[in-house]
Amino acid sequence: MSVIFFFACLSFSYADSLVREYYVSLNKCAFRAEDFLSAGDYFSALEMYEQSRGIYEKENNDLGVLFCLVRMGWLKRELGEYAEALALLRKAHPIGVRLHGDAAEIDSSLGDVYMFSGDPGKAKKHYHQALDTLKHFEFKTSYSSVPGHKEMFNMFRKCKAIIHARDSLGVLHYFSAEFEQALEHLKLAGALIEKIRRVKNNPDYNDYFKLNYDIYNGIGYCETLTGAVYGELGQFDKARQHFSTGQEAFKEGKRFYGELFNKSLELRTEFKYPDMEIDSKKIKEYEDFLGDADKLGATEIIWRFCYEAGKELIKEKKYPRARAYLARAIDALELTRSRLREDTIKKTFAASVQDVYSEMINLLF
Repeated sequence: MSVIFFFACLSFSYADSLVREYYVSLNKCAFRAEDFLSAGDYFSALEMYEQSRGIYEKENNDLGVLFCLVRMGWLKRELGEYAEALALLRKAHPIGVRLHGDAAEIDSSLGDVYMFSGDPGKAKKHYHQALDTLKHFEFKTSYSSVPGHKEMFNMFRKCKAIIHARDSLGVLHYFSAEFEQALEHLKLAGALIEKIRRVKNNPDYNDYFKLNYDIYNGIGYCETLTGAVYGELGQFDKARQHFSTGQEAFKEGKRFYGELFNKSLELRTEFKYPDMEIDSKKIKEYEDFLGDADKLGATEIIWRFCYEAGKELIKEKKYPRARAYLARAIDALELTRSRLREDTIKKTFAASVQDVYSEMINLLF
């Protein structure tokens, strides 16, 4: 989940050649990587970021190297390659501290890797470390003069880290059924997003500020998680409204993984509807959704949804179909586990997903 990920930023209208969170000019490979990323082609994007990183290293451009490491770490996390994601982000962290005085945005990303690899304790540690590092930061909604480039980019980076950490803590509390705590973090993320929108909509500033895909990503995750929490609380009308707003934000920002994440939690919420029944029409909807997730390589989304669908089908006594979905969940888990290189991560991940295997064993009995 990423929670990824990435999250709220703004962009200077006259600085389109610069990356939003780092004050670095993009080389040709980086531009191509960004295009592939926007199109949802993660594998091509990774190849281009690696080439871009090599160019930056030859130029001794540490900001460019940092940018590529963070982008690649995020993509590896999205693809479930957690060991490689950790290696990239750990390499990025000291560079971020050296260049900026903190690496809060990297701590938030490290938190995601630990969360999705089954270690919520370490995930929380990194999220809270990001928030604690930036506890004195406040996004201003009024300015006496236009901020300089470096000031703007540093502000974007900090906004991203805060909203990212808040949204991801919302994810952790949601999956732990701690719904009030989840809402607390999501409301704080929403408050910062609202401040950013207020500046963007201010006629004195809107020539300089505009929303980009990062802020839409932040809105998408915040709204989606809020909808999921309200669904768990039985407030289905509120849930639908937030899911719809989240889906619109992801579409506007062209965040394909976010769209799948939104859809997976909306479908999961439907299992709680009093008159819910998984008929042939619903199965077709599930298969189309899982097909899209397969194309993107979103193993985290696949196993979580198939597990929830399998449990619901067991309740409806549709055992062969339940077995098929649980088997699909296990296949996705095994694929993820095969990509883990560190023994500690492998053990932690395996321990965190035992419920899926237990559900299949009980069904087979």
